[in-house]
Amino acid sequence: MTDEDRTRIIKLLGMLTSDFDGERANAAAFLTKIATRYKLTIPQLCELATSKTPAAPTAAVYETVEIFGRPYRVRRGSPGQRPVPNPRSRGSDPGDGSKA
Repeated sequence: MTDEDRTRIIKLLGMLTSDFDGERANAAAFLTKIATRYKLTIPQLCELATSKTPAAPTAAVYETVEIFGRPYRVRRGSPGQRPVPNPRSRGSDPGDGSKA
């Protein structure tokens, strides 16, 4: 990740607290675009952008994050892993060893 991208991500994170709906929506859209380009989830992108020496996650872990007041199920793991295809799905967690 370039220093320019890190700076841009930090500014976009600040824009998420704006009083203006359009500004927040645009910031979220740009963060999504950058995360997609690096094949990361948004939490992973934020972690990489805000840490000087990012620690590489070792195993995929599912967690629920709240974005704009709505819960989304995301997978954290290595930077090459993609987010869960349908964050609103309520199926069993594929990483917990159980069979669906």
